[in-house]
Amino acid sequence: MTGNYALLWDLSEATAEVGTPIEFTNGEALWINPNNVLRGPNLAGWAFVPVGDSDFTIATAVLDDTGKVLHELLGKGVQLHDGRFAAIPSTPEEADSRVGPVVIWDPKTDKLTELTHCTALASELNFEDPIDCPEDELMFGGYLMTWGIQASIDGTSFAVEEYSVGDFHEIWVWDTESLEVRARLEVSNHEELLAVDSIWLASRDWTSQSLIIRDIESGEVIAELQPAAMAYQLDLSTDGSLLCASDPAGGAWVYDTSTWELAAAWKAHDGFIRGLAFSPDGQRLVTTGNDGFVKVWDISGIRDRSDVFEPLPLLDRIPLPMPSDAAWLGDDRLAVFLAEGGKYVEVTLSVEDLVADARTRLTRSFTTAECSTYKIEPCLTLEEIKDG
Repeated sequence: MTGNYALLWDLSEATAEVGTPIEFTNGEALWINPNNVLRGPNLAGWAFVPVGDSDFTIATAVLDDTGKVLHELLGKGVQLHDGRFAAIPSTPEEADSRVGPVVIWDPKTDKLTELTHCTALASELNFEDPIDCPEDELMFGGYLMTWGIQASIDGTSFAVEEYSVGDFHEIWVWDTESLEVRARLEVSNHEELLAVDSIWLASRDWTSQSLIIRDIESGEVIAELQPAAMAYQLDLSTDGSLLCASDPAGGAWVYDTSTWELAAAWKAHDGFIRGLAFSPDGQRLVTTGNDGFVKVWDISGIRDRSDVFEPLPLLDRIPLPMPSDAAWLGDDRLAVFLAEGGKYVEVTLSVEDLVADARTRLTRSFTTAECSTYKIEPCLTLEEIKDG
């Protein structure tokens, strides 16, 4: 219902093929994993791209708001506050395909500044054999690694996981401005780096099934979050005060990072949540799910409650085929990345735009009898509604 009349339209187009393929130098993206968006000043993300006739690798890209690739780097990177990236590049197109070292990538100049020096053949990164690095160097990253490197929400710190085959491995944390190592934390090899802040980092422990929060300076465990035990996706509000995690069953969990108390919990999707993104003002949360829906949640009251909050959906039925993640392009626009075929879709949340789109797909108006039954006045014809 909009204004004082109703709109009826055919939603069959929602199942049609949608999205614009994301075009890299090596060809169109093949697949986009969950949580592919790299938060920061520019729209950026990573995808699997083709190499040769039958192989593939990871590429990191800066895009415009139409999904066009502006800059790209083979390898996995994370975006910093000034638009540069911390990254682990790869050279899959060379016969001697290598991974590493840790670099700072400036997409505007395509310049790489090395922070470490150890590299390895991609074929050697099997998590069974150690890598022999010179002197006290460590090997970071792994072939087709999809986690392993994370940046803080304010872009002032970033963390990278060591490649290791022992019982433990190190996570190094760098300061973005000085490019000096702030901390070296030793963690179990059952832990996987998921997020970093200016004062803490979060890892998923597969054995204890908990989300572990550590102080960066001391390495001490601050909290072990059991409800988000099998956390697959994480996102932080822009002020860093809220952390949202998801579980494989479609549950969403929001924590207050000042106390690590659970602030909100609810069933967001029927199945795996692929992506999470807080709005720039922290008042809304968008989720993308394997159930084929993008949903927008009202979390504006989350900070004013003492009980565990269950937010209401603002929009809970935006149908898209396997949406992997989303980014806010503004107050009323979303960039949504589709997993299969690596595609890009812009979604409007503007009521005016949605109504205009609805008008183009109207199939009929209400009959005079229906208007009388539902007390709809004025009872407009189809042509009158389409004309606005």
